[in-house]
Amino acid sequence: MEVWGKEGVWPTGLGGTDALANHLRETGIVYARRALEQYCSWDSIQLLDAAVAIGSSVELLAKAMLADVSPVLLQERSDDWRSALLFAGVAHPRGKKMDSLLVRSLSASQATKRLKALGLINAWSDADDAVFTVRNAASHMGLVDAETLQDAVVIMVRFCDAAREYFKRDVESWWGVENAELAVRLLTDAEERLAILVGALFSTARQVLARRQQGVPRELQEALFSSLADARPSISSDPSDVTARLLCPVCGLEGWAVGFPGLRFPGDQAELAMARQEVMEVESFQCHVCGLLLAGEEVAEGGLPGRLRFDLRDPS
Repeated sequence: MEVWGKEGVWPTGLGGTDALANHLRETGIVYARRALEQYCSWDSIQLLDAAVAIGSSVELLAKAMLADVSPVLLQERSDDWRSALLFAGVAHPRGKKMDSLLVRSLSASQATKRLKALGLINAWSDADDAVFTVRNAASHMGLVDAETLQDAVVIMVRFCDAAREYFKRDVESWWGVENAELAVRLLTDAEERLAILVGALFSTARQVLARRQQGVPRELQEALFSSLADARPSISSDPSDVTARLLCPVCGLEGWAVGFPGLRFPGDQAELAMARQEVMEVESFQCHVCGLLLAGEEVAEGGLPGRLRFDLRDPS
């Protein structure tokens, strides 16, 4: 099989699959800068543009990171042989020309989850998908909410900074001189806001624990709390979720880590298809004893691991 070169199947100016990651990265950076320039505008059309840019920047940069490992990781369905050939950079076996504009890639949400499964980003929760919600509302219905946009741009900046570190770029070359200071400030505010939020969650959990301890005789507490701790987590609704026991940072009793099986990083593409799901990516944590509930980046901020060894023989 002949591998496509600069005269291959990708759109004009892009070249072959070896340039795909760079193209996705640079396009994502343009959208991220545009989002920062417009998200505080008083003009409704510019707010719509910012909403589209926020979701698009995250999607393109997520796919850039995946493509940097291998473009094959962008494939959505295993039965889509046309897209498989395009992402592999391999010509049609009968020499037929394939339109690269019809290539199908995985969704934005799937891309971020795949990044997390590969260990290329530390955290991405369902709540972070708000960047795609604001993008879709703007793109499909022309709708935008200024307050929601403010929250989404913080999520975008946090993700884009992780992509910046992955690609080893400095702040100014990534965001541009005009936007660098604003990006750093948004990132710092996001970190401070997260720390304050998790501190409040811990405080509430300590109060719940204290009330329960006061309302139950000491000799009955161990049995009651053990019973509460063993109750299955109520935060898991996806049948593909996996769970593991994890000590609660507030009460010290066993709570539940909930997440999904992650892929062991493959040595080559053949191994990728057969990679065993032997680690668990922690998305949330729940303790029935003190009521502590953490999700997304709150897990790491709360001092809990983002990845656990997962025993495939464990039915839980």
